[in-house]
Order: sequence, then structure tokens, then C-alpha cells
Amino acid sequence: MKQPLYALLIAPITEMRQAILNGTKKVSICEGHRDYKVGGKIMLCCHFEPFAVMADIVSVEHTKLWKVTEKEWKQDGFDDQASILHGLRKFYPILRMDSPVTVIRWDNISGKLVEEVERIKALKKHYPQDCQCAGFPNLIANDCHVHNEFPRHFIDDDNLDCDCYSWKNTKTTCDKCDEPAIWVRKTQFSGDHFFCDADAKVEKDFGQEDPSYFYWIKIE
Repeated sequence: MKQPLYALLIAPITEMRQAILNGTKKVSICEGHRDYKVGGKIMLCCHFEPFAVMADIVSVEHTKLWKVTEKEWKQDGFDDQASILHGLRKFYPILRMDSPVTVIRWDNISGKLVEEVERIKALKKHYPQDCQCAGFPNLIANDCHVHNEFPRHFIDDDNLDCDCYSWKNTKTTCDKCDEPAIWVRKTQFSGDHFFCDADAKVEKDFGQEDPSYFYWIKIE
């Protein structure tokens, strides 16, 4: 009998999604005992932001949260045992250390996004610069040196800003005074706004971000 297609919801966290695509995250600790079957296919997906890849289920363990091993919680991205409960409660608010959990492992991810990541990695043959963008670890920048007027990433079918750029070829003075610009507020609709340290800190949204509309970058 053909096994059903299973699904596992992935949080809309860029670092987590990139770790899955790069193959550094292959395990998830989930609340409750879940009826995943070894050998089945699982769709790792997110319904808040577009993300979907297929994978093979390679192991399933039903246990208690306090019994999860150090190797398992480190592979799921936690630094220590104390951080497991705090981190997982963001998704499972009533979780306790004695709660039942399922530790699921997968391998052999596939799909359009996987192909796109491999395409980007292949650019290293031509553009060896490592990407320093905080939101895109382990990826390769699309030649920020040659195209440094408009560096971009192409991933998840999106055309995304690349903050590898040092801003050395762009405006360096504050929009409100003649002091050197220390901060840039990047916006989706109204472009980039440059501020000295003093003027930046009086902006109501300083230090905040909404990835869909604006975020702040400190000029190096």
C-alpha cells in the first residue's frame, strides 16, 4: 500500500529555511506523538511565506522532551537543553519538559527551491565571494564586486537586496544634516534614507524592522 504524503509546518524564519535548503538542518522536535512513518515522503512547508520542499523520512522517535539527546537538540538548532523549552514554546505555548514529543529526521530534500540554491552555489565557480548577509548564511553573493551598484540575491523566486555591499560607492552624508551617514533605512517603496547616528536615533522606527516594508543597516 502506498504511504500517505506527510507534512511538517516550517516557521517563517529565514535562518531555519536556509538551514533546511543547505542541508544543515535535517531534524525537528515536534510536540506530541505524531504518526510519521519511516520511508514516507514529507512536505516541509510554510503557509505564511512561500516555502515548500520534499524530503524522505529516515527516522521517527516518540519520547519525552527531557529525554531528547544533546545531539538531537543541537541538530535542531538549540544551544543547550535550557533553550529547548524556551524556543519550542514560541510554537507550542503549553509545552513542558515532560511533554511527549516526536523527533523526526529527514534527508534527500528536493524541489524547485533546492534546485535554485544549487544554482546559486554553482556561481562560486565564477564569483567566489562568500556572502556576508546576515539573513542568507552560507549562500553566495551574485558578484557584489562587479555589480556593486545593485547587488542582489535571487532565491525563493524573489529578487532580494544583498547587504554584503559596503555602501562605499553611495551617499555618505546624512539626509538631515552634513554629518557622515552611519545608518541606512532601506524601504520597499521610498528607497534608501541615510542618517547620522544622532538623527537616526530620533526616528520613531529606529532599530525596528518589518521585512516586507523596511529595515535598518549600519554602514561599515
